[in-house]
Amino acid sequence: MDPRLARASSGLGMTLVRLGKVDEAISAYDEALRLAPSNAHALYGRGLAKRKKGDLTGSDADLAAARRSLRVFRRIMRPMECDLETG
Repeated sequence: MDPRLARASSGLGMTLVRLGKVDEAISAYDEALRLAPSNAHALYGRGLAKRKKGDLTGSDADLAAARRSLRVFRRIMRPMECDLETG
């Protein structure tokens, strides 16, 4: 699966939210998450879109998942950063 497709769908979601098309934005974020289930950007964006729509429970769940995804990413990246620093 090409990760660029997930990023494109997530970017589309962000644009749609800004245009006030919240339902379409959520669908775009859903597609991004189908392609990359732990995509923190898509989880965060969908969480904000759900909040805009009044779905506070769904919003809170997505925002919490986005935070978890970022923590996992940071744990994975930390050893790589050390390797780069010590060269």
